[in-house]
Parts: sequence; C-alpha cells; structure tokens
Amino acid sequence: MLNFKKSQGEIFGIALLFVILIVGVIIYGQMKTLNPEDKNENSIQREKYEILASGTLDSILSMSTGCEVERGKDTVYDLVKYCEYTFYGDDPEITCNDGNVYGACNKTLQVLNSTLYNLYNNTDETKGIAQIPFKLIIEVPQNTQSQLNGKNITNFNDFKRNNITINESNYLRYGFSKAPSGLRTTTTLKRNVNFELYLYFR
Repeated sequence: MLNFKKSQGEIFGIALLFVILIVGVIIYGQMKTLNPEDKNENSIQREKYEILASGTLDSILSMSTGCEVERGKDTVYDLVKYCEYTFYGDDPEITCNDGNVYGACNKTLQVLNSTLYNLYNNTDETKGIAQIPFKLIIEVPQNTQSQLNGKNITNFNDFKRNNITINESNYLRYGFSKAPSGLRTTTTLKRNVNFELYLYFR
C-alpha cells in the first residue's frame, strides 16, 4: 500500500510538471498577444523555446525522485547536494521507494535522463511534450573528480530529421536554432553544480 501511494505521488509530480509547463507557455502567448513587439518570427519562436527550456529545467530539478536523502528531502536538487557531499569521487548510497539501493550521483543522472527523454523524445505527444532535440550540460567547476562533472544528457543520437541524425555539429546546417534555459546553480557544501538545458528548434 505504501509503494502504491509513493507511485501515485511520482505520477502526480510528473503531471504537475506538465501543467506548469503548459500554463507557462499559455501565459507567455497571451502576454505576446497583448503586447506585440516588432520582432521577426524566429526571435519570437526562440523566446518561446527559451521559456520552455527554463521552465523544464526548474521543474525537473525540483521534482520528487522517490529517494529520500533525509526526511522530506527527495528532489533532484536534494540528490545533487547529497551526491556532492562526498569530495573524492565516491557515490553515497540512498534507498528509494522501490526498495533498491542506488548511488545518489548515478540516480540523479538516471532521473534527469529518463525525464528529459520522456518529455522530448517521444513521438506520441500524449506521453510527452514533443520530439525536440535537447542537451543538458552539467558542470562542477570547482572539482573535476565529481561524478556529475562534464556529464551531457542529450537525444542527439536518437533524433533524426529526413533520415539524418541531428547533432551538435550539424544542427545549424539543417535549419535548427538553439534556445538556452539560462544557467541554474545549486550550491553544495564545498562547491557549485551548474545546469543548463538547450532545446533545438526549427
């Protein structure tokens, strides 16, 4: 019964994420209608994708993971802080509501990866937002031994347009532009962890 309630909580968290993103896009669209500016179509589209990228990153980092670091601390941010609590490349263990034990760093990357893929790499829009190329960059400037440092999560290898795989080196050639979320920094005991999400649009 307890696992069922926790599963319901996770489903509610994902549903809430969709609602936040959709409301943000609707509000933005209405603001643009009420306050039109002399901008070209590409500029307006870029702003929409920047808002979508920003809202997505904020929502994901605040999302419940089903793994408690301490009582009431189970978000992606909490896992990142716990992961970075060890300073020499160790991955501290956590127990999650599925009864399994994971490394906090590994679980953080797993949650980020699966959530972004569910949102942006699904052709069935009832199960995700859309099929959009994305790249999440994670950097820990103060310590290269961090298990999170230099990790990039992307669907470039899976995203195709007219049977051509879109990636970092060719996206401009095939008419895509890049929209950044803006930098998000979480401060841990000894160092910062930086996140930035890019969405690629046409």
